[in-house]
Amino acid sequence: MIQKSLIIVYKLVDGKPLFFIGKRPETGIYQPPTGHVEEGETYQDAAIRELGEELGINHFRNFIDLKESFEFTASAGKAREHAVAIEIGEEKIVLEEIEFGSYEFLPLNEAVKIVKFETHKKFLTLASQKIIQRKYPKIFIICGPSGSGKDTIIKALTDTKSLNLVPTKSATTRKKRKNDRSNRIYLSKEEFDAKEKNKELIEKNFFNGNWYGTLRKPIEQSIKDGKGSIMEIDLNGVNSFKKKYSNVVAIFIKSDLEDLKKRMIKRAENSPENIAKRINVAKVEMQNSGICDYIVENPEGELDQTIEIVKEKIKGEL
Repeated sequence: MIQKSLIIVYKLVDGKPLFFIGKRPETGIYQPPTGHVEEGETYQDAAIRELGEELGINHFRNFIDLKESFEFTASAGKAREHAVAIEIGEEKIVLEEIEFGSYEFLPLNEAVKIVKFETHKKFLTLASQKIIQRKYPKIFIICGPSGSGKDTIIKALTDTKSLNLVPTKSATTRKKRKNDRSNRIYLSKEEFDAKEKNKELIEKNFFNGNWYGTLRKPIEQSIKDGKGSIMEIDLNGVNSFKKKYSNVVAIFIKSDLEDLKKRMIKRAENSPENIAKRINVAKVEMQNSGICDYIVENPEGELDQTIEIVKEKIKGEL
């Protein structure tokens, strides 16, 4: 059986989805993009490839596997078309002329009026429901000052199987600490620079003499697989993610400055000068934490309760 992808392409305008509807040059039929799944491809990967080939768009802001398909008889035999929805940004669309002669971005009610096939109408409607209700995998970001408990919180979240969160490893040029529980990939400066040059990093940040960055491939693979991902990055990283993806949920872990200082001293991994620097950074982070979607307090001695609060925030987004 021939395998195909149906790609519901949309963009958000004032929080509402507008859907790409193209006009086939030979038949005049209005429809979303479709494409064949090639040997060795998944239908999700085929959708991304076809997005680039038919519309000239090589990056998505969100990817929603609708987990729906339908069979039909094509000229080459029986076929199955798998539906996904892909959000794009303001990149310029460059049509592959053999596929589409023209296009419009339309609200749902107008889009379903002009598309020819009933199955396409159905999947446009289903995609619209998921977009509006935010029923799709999220990128969860845990951020906060050094000593706020981020690593322990992330481990507790990934250990909670019901949340089905994939931990994302960030890359860093710093040396691995003794008993380090952070989920990172340790690279040389040359290796880090190579990944940046190859556009493998979503964001990067320089802190305390070392570079930190988030790898693009595992994040986007989790989204295509229909799973939420979770990671630790700083507020600069939150800004970068929110500019590139629309499915980001950032949670800031806040602690009293004196508690932070005591935890860092107890950890015995930083000099007094370094601790003082980190406390100053913590002050700035707390002042700018409003860019996050949630702020959760982690008072001294109440880590278990803090973890439960964060779990509830995430469950509310699933």
